[in-house]
Amino acid sequence: MNYKQFRFRAVIDWVAIELNTQEFTNFQSIKRFINARYVEPLNKGDGSRANKFIIKFHDPKNWNEIQNQLQTLIEKFPLAATPTIQSIEVSIDAYSRTATKSQMLELAESFFRKLAKPVSHNSRFSGRKGSKEAIQINFRPDTIRLINEGRNICIGNIEHETYNGKKFPADDEYMQIYYKTTDNNGKKSLPPCDHRARIEIRLSGKALPFTTIEDGESFKFERLAKYFNMRELNKALLDTAPKGVQNAFELVNQIGSLKSHSKRKHAVITVANKPLNDKFYDSLRDLSRRMHSAQKAGKT
Repeated sequence: MNYKQFRFRAVIDWVAIELNTQEFTNFQSIKRFINARYVEPLNKGDGSRANKFIIKFHDPKNWNEIQNQLQTLIEKFPLAATPTIQSIEVSIDAYSRTATKSQMLELAESFFRKLAKPVSHNSRFSGRKGSKEAIQINFRPDTIRLINEGRNICIGNIEHETYNGKKFPADDEYMQIYYKTTDNNGKKSLPPCDHRARIEIRLSGKALPFTTIEDGESFKFERLAKYFNMRELNKALLDTAPKGVQNAFELVNQIGSLKSHSKRKHAVITVANKPLNDKFYDSLRDLSRRMHSAQKAGKT
């Protein structure tokens, strides 16, 4: 695939921060005050009042923007403890330069097919909105069709409850791959020029690379490149195989990692996809530059 047809950009979708306020407050008051999309009370009592909250800061331009929003909030609702980061979601988007929609869909499919180290063996397509139905990932043509229908490839477990009421916590590492055409949980349609193939990683718990904003301000997002490491079929080796074997490998849905126990990290028929890995690494390095830009400007 010619990756020059795409423009790659890494972004922080959101940072979830836990706040502990001195006084109990209705969480809707906090939500309205900073115009936040998501505020969750952790110890909600009568009248939806709480003093522990999770607030998601969406699409931050840099760390200063988050700090400024927090400072405004703290002046209105003083804190009893230092804010802590609970989770973060980082995405890499591929926009079209000259690519067609079918090529964009093929690229999105390849993000799963070529992923060197999926964070979980539990991978499936998301169900329709309002339904718990999920579909197992099968051959490539079906995968591309389902991505085109608006389904997300989900890798890992989200918090859920089984049919018998048993609760399972979310994994510390959770990934999604899809063709993004809407924003704000599907409420806002994006113009065609903003449609993109997306791969994202959500980190929490032990997988968090930092737990304070201060540590985040010095974090290099290139360190997350391990989650976006890609493999591809070794064409030179594949060409020596019988035609039937070649066709089988072209159809298989995931070539990046070995699911069975093996001394090999990756299938012998694959090699590192350096062109795509370089695009991902460069986009993460640019994310570091953008997130740190305000701090550097302040020091000069």
